[in-house]
Amino acid sequence: MHIQLFPTELGEIIQSIFCTIPAPPVLLKLLHPVDANEARAKTKQPYTLLCRTERDQLQNYTLAKRRSEYLTSRICAKISTMDYLRSHGNPTVTMEQIEIKNSESGRPYVKVFPTPMCPVPEISLSHSKEYGLAVAAQNYCGVDIQRHEQTLKRVKEKYCTNKEYLLLPKTLRTQGELEKLALLWSAKETIQKSLSAGTMPYFTEIQLRECKTMSGDNVVFTFSFTSEREKKWPEQLKVVAGTFKNYAIAITAVEGIH
Repeated sequence: MHIQLFPTELGEIIQSIFCTIPAPPVLLKLLHPVDANEARAKTKQPYTLLCRTERDQLQNYTLAKRRSEYLTSRICAKISTMDYLRSHGNPTVTMEQIEIKNSESGRPYVKVFPTPMCPVPEISLSHSKEYGLAVAAQNYCGVDIQRHEQTLKRVKEKYCTNKEYLLLPKTLRTQGELEKLALLWSAKETIQKSLSAGTMPYFTEIQLRECKTMSGDNVVFTFSFTSEREKKWPEQLKVVAGTFKNYAIAITAVEGIH
């Protein structure tokens, strides 16, 4: 029913860089909620894989697109959580036992009923136009998917310094300008998400230091912070990024912080 679309090569690079991410992120095409009565009659419909509070929240959205985004990102997060728990010796947890909640700040987190033997993972969610994406990790993590939009060129001064703009083409030689900018935007988004449990850095405080090309035109970015506004920020953060169709995908994990 759910076809995992996450690029295999990119997933392998993520697992080689981040030991706290035991399984590739989950990427799905947007799912479409069905009428509640129809869902109850068809037990494998995505709607029925949500718990009661999630279904209630879904019904609060009036726009069909917003409902699809909410549903898909939750299903992605549940599959990622199951993959994580399976890798830690909990193979029998089902989607119906997993609830994706949000803290007061909006940060997503997982609850599992009954509580599994191992700690539940940290999660991160994203969606863009046609797709939903999620990752589960031992420590704080971030994931982002961003379609190649011309808007990224028009607002690049909000997230891309002149130094970064000159650095990108020195390493990313096969990508066009828009593709490079989308990768940088997504990478900085993942860092913000991974640190959102505390003081979240502004894009202008996240500085690209290094780009390393990997197989399949994927890239590993290294970032540092230009501000000391938050002492708990790590000295550096790596982000793995790549292109899927006309989308940028980026993932990070904050090693050693939970």
